[in-house]
Amino acid sequence: MPPRRNQVCWPYREAGVAHKRAREEKSGHLRDQEIAAFVSGSLSSRRRESMLTHVADCPACRKIVSQTVASQKTVKDPTSRKRRRPSKK
Repeated sequence: MPPRRNQVCWPYREAGVAHKRAREEKSGHLRDQEIAAFVSGSLSSRRRESMLTHVADCPACRKIVSQTVASQKTVKDPTSRKRRRPSKK
C-alpha cells in the first residue's frame, strides 16, 4: 500500500514550500514522490543526478530532503535493538 500523501509531504509545510500539487509543479520544486524515491535510493542514476543538481541549487528542496533523511535516521527498526547485558554487581 503506498504511503498516504500527508505522510510523505509533511516536510513541505515545515520548509514553507507551497503544499498544493499544482504549485509544486509550476514552481519547479521536487514533488513528494520524487523526494521519497530519492531518499530511498530507488531512482535511476540519470534521474538521481538531475535531482542532486536541483537540490544543490534549491534551498527549499535541500531542506526538505535533509529533513526527510533525518527523520528516517531517527526511526529505528525494533528488531535491530541491542540487548543490554546484565550489569555486574
